[in-house]
Amino acid sequence: LVSQKIENVFRDMLPDEPNNAVGLFLWSHSVPAINYGAGARYVQVQVRDMDWDAAYLLCWKIAGLLDSGENEEQIHLTDKRWCIAR
Repeated sequence: LVSQKIENVFRDMLPDEPNNAVGLFLWSHSVPAINYGAGARYVQVQVRDMDWDAAYLLCWKIAGLLDSGENEEQIHLTDKRWCIAR
């Protein structure tokens, strides 16, 4: 998200300020490990903006950035962490 110049991103919270903000929330449950050792976690994206249309479009943009696609390509979260997300 940083490389896309998306700012004011918060994890597991969406503070009252700033007016334009993004909250990424990890749902409190996960699916048990699948045969190959992976599990699933669910993330909710919330976007707040003074302009409803801008918030809606940014939310869809973020959802697209967090989608590994049909080929399940890695999404590099940091230099040492990555995920495959759908």
